[in-house]
This record gives sequence, structure tokens and C-alpha cells, in this order.
Amino acid sequence: MTNTSYQGVAIGPRFTIGIPVYNGEHTLKETLDCCAKLPTDLVRVVISDNGSTDGTYTMVQSFAARHHNVSVYRQERNVGAASNFKYLLDICNTEYFMWLAADDVIADSLSLAEVERLFEEYPKAIALSPFAMVGEVGAPVPDRGNCSLVGSRACNTLNFLMRPGVNSRFYSIYRTEHLRPIFSSIIGDGNVNYYGSDIVFSSAVLRKYQWPMAPSFVLLRKPGLSSDGWKLRRALSENLLGALFPSVNFIHQIVGMSPLLEKLPVLLVGSLLYLRYLIGPIRHRLSQYLRRL
Repeated sequence: MTNTSYQGVAIGPRFTIGIPVYNGEHTLKETLDCCAKLPTDLVRVVISDNGSTDGTYTMVQSFAARHHNVSVYRQERNVGAASNFKYLLDICNTEYFMWLAADDVIADSLSLAEVERLFEEYPKAIALSPFAMVGEVGAPVPDRGNCSLVGSRACNTLNFLMRPGVNSRFYSIYRTEHLRPIFSSIIGDGNVNYYGSDIVFSSAVLRKYQWPMAPSFVLLRKPGLSSDGWKLRRALSENLLGALFPSVNFIHQIVGMSPLLEKLPVLLVGSLLYLRYLIGPIRHRLSQYLRRL
């Protein structure tokens, strides 16, 4: 990340990276190492341990002791993923903010100067999406959701829904003051937890703002729980029926926030997305089985 100064005087932290983590001791080291390469005078790193039962808290405490721009918080009990994400946003006091998953890595090409230039170029944007590489099988491959969404609100929403990928767009760099009200309107007090809520959030952002992509902001994402849709659906559902039909809630939310003339096309595209998610876990399990043969 490029250093920024004014009349020869370094500017204080303007960018917060929030890392929510639960039992991440086996994946977190690489994530912390990438954060250690960023300029400490411009970037704060805030970690919220969601009541981990492994060695995560000891690891992050040791990391914070060696880096003065790192702060660590620990939830007394596991408050759920959504609440932990919200907690990091609530305590952010810098102009820019992003969440970083505890098994993902940011390339050191990230430039604050480019971030500011793109926000100036796109005044209707509150977020800059990374170019994401996903390590599904073997070498990383480009995320299917990579693209800039800088057209009309309707086109941006439909383009996003037609190729959300694994929604790496969620892990963008945001203008903090504009992010808070949108996140709160979708996630509420942090207790909202349903399959596809991140897609609903991204759709809500696109209803008001553009979402360009920062070419030098590269995020290497690792396959986690979401790589196996059945596990995630069961985790967010109380029964098998909810796991088999997980998308009804997020389709209802997306259609509900759409203007009258756009409800039908959004419903059609959302339904296609639903079918993809329904088939996806089966395809993933099948590919795993074939690789073991």
C-alpha cells in the first residue's frame, strides 16, 4: 500500500481491516502475515475472536504484541458470525473499512492512493471490489464474480445476480460512514442469519451506489465452509427442508427491495441463481468423489 503524506507529515490511520475469526489457528497465520506487510501508519488491523476454543486467541495476542497498529478483542461467548462482523464495523473509526476472512490473503500491491483515485473517479461508489482469486482446486482461479458494476442501478443488480461467484465482492474496501446504515438495514442487530444474506447485502448496496473493481487490490480466497453448500445450509437451517430450499428468504428480500418495474426480471434472475445454488453442492460433492477415485 502506498504511503500518504501531507506537506511532509504522515497522515494517521485511515483504513481499518477487520478480521472476524472463530477457531482459525490453522489458517490465520498467512492472513496475519499479509497484514503485517501493510504500512502501520495508515492501516489499523482489528481482530475479533468469537469465543474460540483452540489456540486462536493466544496467536492473535502474540501478533498484536509485535505490531502496534493491531488491536484484539475477544467475545466472551460465540455471538454468531453476523454479530461478530457487525462488532468490527461498529468499532471502526477510520474513513475506510474492509472485512478480511481469517483464511484469506491480501496482495501487497494494495494501494491507498489507487483507492482514493477510484473513489474520486466514481463519486457514486461506496465500495471497491477486489479482483479475487479462489483456490478451489489446485492453483487459484479467477472468481466468477470479478467485474466492475458502474452502470445503471438496474443493470448493476442484474449483472451481479447473474454472476455473484462466491460473493468475494463482500470483502471490498468501503467508505465506513455509508456502509454502516446499509449493513444495519440488512443484518440488523447481527441476529439475522440466513443463507444468501451476503447477496442481499450486496444487492442493497447496488440499489444506491456503484461498485467498481480495484485492479491492484487482489484477494486470494480459500475454500471454507461455503465451499460445501450442504454444510452451510444445514448450519443456517433448523431442518432438512430448510437445507434443501435455502434461497426463498434471500429471493424474497431482493425482490422486495426492487422497484415495481424491476421485480419480475429480478425474480427471474434470482430464481436462476437459486437453481445454481441448489445444484452447486451436488456438483461439488460429485467432483470430490471423482477426485478420490
